[in-house]
Amino acid sequence: MSDDILFNVINGDELIATLPRAQAVEQAKALSRTVGGEVKVDSTDAMVSMTFRDGMLEIFVTETRDRRSSRGRRDRDDDQSDIHEGEDQPELENDPV
Repeated sequence: MSDDILFNVINGDELIATLPRAQAVEQAKALSRTVGGEVKVDSTDAMVSMTFRDGMLEIFVTETRDRRSSRGRRDRDDDQSDIHEGEDQPELENDPV
């Protein structure tokens, strides 16, 4: 990811700041600890979205080049539990987390 991409820190419907990634993450962590709710960090190119709660990263979503969303490991594991034994199972792509 390019270093020149900025990230919006969003609390509810309010845009708090637009900062480089590391600074946006730190501000979102601190803000989510003090307000006690969700604070979002979205890249200005709409390729990355993070949600923080209680100072911790709760949700991380990236878009692939063809604009498909990646999903968290928990979501993929839930989907795999629905596959019945003996049925064809799709190959999983490597997930660079």
